[in-house]
Amino acid sequence: MRSVKEIRAAEHECREFVFYDHAMGRLHRIEHHGEPMPDEDRFDAMMARVKELEAEYGDAIVPENDFEAGENHGRLEALRYVLGSDWGDTGCEEDEA
Repeated sequence: MRSVKEIRAAEHECREFVFYDHAMGRLHRIEHHGEPMPDEDRFDAMMARVKELEAEYGDAIVPENDFEAGENHGRLEALRYVLGSDWGDTGCEEDEA
């Protein structure tokens, strides 16, 4: 059985991957679908975190396809459930910039 420390580390990594996917989706919608820009400070913070994640994880942070992105979301939800959250609580809604 995995320790809580190992599960929390995996949850942290999955959360970063899901945040990256949300941020890149948001950027795509802004650039190609006319979604309004968030306030400048929020947008700058999102892009700074995106660059940090790219530096930390390299190409591994970019999901190869929609299936992999969904798999990351599912992993995060399962890990959070094991740690005591309710199903459906990825904890990422507040992160989506």
